[in-house]
Amino acid sequence: MSAIWLRRDGTTEGPLATDEVRRRFAAGELAGDTMSWRVAEPGWQSLGRRWGASRRIAGWHWLAWLLLVTGAAVLLGWNWIWEAWVPLPERSGERLVASGAVLACVLAALALAYALATSLPRRRLTPPALYALGIALLAIAFALPQQHLRSDLLDVLQAVPNARVEVDAGGGQLLITGEIGPRLLVDIEKAWAAHPDITLVTIDSPGGLMAEAERAGRWIAGHGMPVRIRSECSSACVLIWAASPDRQMLASARVGLHRASSQMDLPASALRPSLEQVDRRYRELLRKAGFGEDLLDIQRNTDASAMHWLTAAELLDRKIRLTAVDAAGGAVADARLRWESMIARRDAQDPMAALMAATARRLPQVVDSYASKMYWAADNGNGATFGYHEDTMLFDIKRDALRRASDAAVVAWWEPEQDAYAAALQAQDAVRCAALTGLQSPLPGDVLSFHQSRLTALVDSLPEQAAPRTATPEQVFRDGQAYSRLAQQAYLDLAGRLNDRPERWNAMQRCAFVVSLGRQLQRLPLAERAAMIRHAALQ
Repeated sequence: MSAIWLRRDGTTEGPLATDEVRRRFAAGELAGDTMSWRVAEPGWQSLGRRWGASRRIAGWHWLAWLLLVTGAAVLLGWNWIWEAWVPLPERSGERLVASGAVLACVLAALALAYALATSLPRRRLTPPALYALGIALLAIAFALPQQHLRSDLLDVLQAVPNARVEVDAGGGQLLITGEIGPRLLVDIEKAWAAHPDITLVTIDSPGGLMAEAERAGRWIAGHGMPVRIRSECSSACVLIWAASPDRQMLASARVGLHRASSQMDLPASALRPSLEQVDRRYRELLRKAGFGEDLLDIQRNTDASAMHWLTAAELLDRKIRLTAVDAAGGAVADARLRWESMIARRDAQDPMAALMAATARRLPQVVDSYASKMYWAADNGNGATFGYHEDTMLFDIKRDALRRASDAAVVAWWEPEQDAYAAALQAQDAVRCAALTGLQSPLPGDVLSFHQSRLTALVDSLPEQAAPRTATPEQVFRDGQAYSRLAQQAYLDLAGRLNDRPERWNAMQRCAFVVSLGRQLQRLPLAERAAMIRHAALQ
């Protein structure tokens, strides 16, 4: 066989034995792009074209490229791969970054080894080597910053407090209280393993990690356990409750909805896409749980810094499947449910809310009479009707409480008002006297709160199942006469400082008369004083 010449890196070798060159080419010692020439041939051609690609060389290149591309893909997707592999409670930003750095080093070493293997025999950097190094560098440059960003997020997630998970003394209830952190499901599973007889989950939570809430809700639903809201369940907490096949709420409990928020200190442009994705997932889960588009619009339109609260009655009105229960798990009447809904709509510091709560405990007949009328008036935005029902309700509460309260409790209810009149008179405060005597309309907020707080204390003083006092017409007549004599004496004690037309008295004169009448009442024995106070308040 004729000799052959080779040309590599600008130098020419030959003549060489063709069999030897072919052996070296097949062994991979000579690259396929090495140029060759024989005598009588018109020009140079590559060894690969002359004899075809070397199988050993092609296989080696394919294996190297497969490793490189796989390594780059793994590095780019390492955030998701690592989080799917490592349980949430054990995740940390430091471990993610460390493992990602090791993977980047392995990829870089693989690319460099390939580049050296393909370039050293030719003593120059070949195009395949450049491609390998470029892929590795691009993957590392893109992946490592993403891993550091995810690391910061993981550190924030791990800093979220974990809700307290405990089992009640009877071993039948799992109590979840506080913010939903990364260990919720782990703690639930531990509690379940220790107490397999758990039949009810009760929860109070302001929210927390949505992904963990979704997992916990799926686990609880898979075990068929009812979930009961004791007080408030908002944001991510709603996912746990909504996933349950048996949703329960105490009559006074409420559910809170708003848009997703983040504890990450990042620019809005960086956070917005992630939060929008979380919101979409949140609404998708609620939609699967039977929440209508009206509730999803409420969630969508409520800012992350605010909260839209919904009571059990409001959720039932929107066709949400749930059971309203009392503390013992018994069903709650519709009137009581709507009453509690009106309480929940008020500020926690509102004296009216405290009065309505006391009324529900001690005067349930008032709840039965007014709950539905006031609820629907408020729900329909009919302020005039609501105000009328509220005024008549307050009078009925006062009437029923005075009829059921002890004499000492009645006097204790009356005395703070008497002291307020005396203080205003002594200070010659005409504005205060006008507010106390009702000449100023509407009543100032502090005066209204003062009256409501006194009435709340009176209602709370009532014993359970207290029977109302009944007075015969003769007794009512005698009390009226006795009160008239006291009023006449109070008028005379002012020694002509009042004219004979009470409707023309100014605020200070009215204050003076009430204080004078109070002095007359103070001289009476307790039982008679209480009887006169009841008579005056209920006429």
